[in-house]
Amino acid sequence: MTNFEYERLHHNLKLLKLGTFESVLDNYLEIAAKEKKSTIEILDYLVDRELRSKESRSLALRTRKAGFPMEKRLDDFDFEFQPSLDKSVINEIASLKLSIMQRTWSC
Repeated sequence: MTNFEYERLHHNLKLLKLGTFESVLDNYLEIAAKEKKSTIEILDYLVDRELRSKESRSLALRTRKAGFPMEKRLDDFDFEFQPSLDKSVINEIASLKLSIMQRTWSC
């Protein structure tokens, strides 16, 4: 890759607002060359990193816009305060949701 192509690639990634892709590109290309990764493997990794970054930023933005007073997780819930809820059932539902999300990501 010539210096012109290199600079144009970084410039175009910035124009396309692919900041994560652009920021990890150089480091990952070095690693990929050492590990003899294929072009498809390299692109898959870089696009996946960009997608996860965008999803994370989107979730953070939606959470901020929702105006929640604080961030709560399932682990923070006081099941003793609400004894009618079965903690094991709630955790099982949460793990099923995670399992479904993981299957969706792997497709």
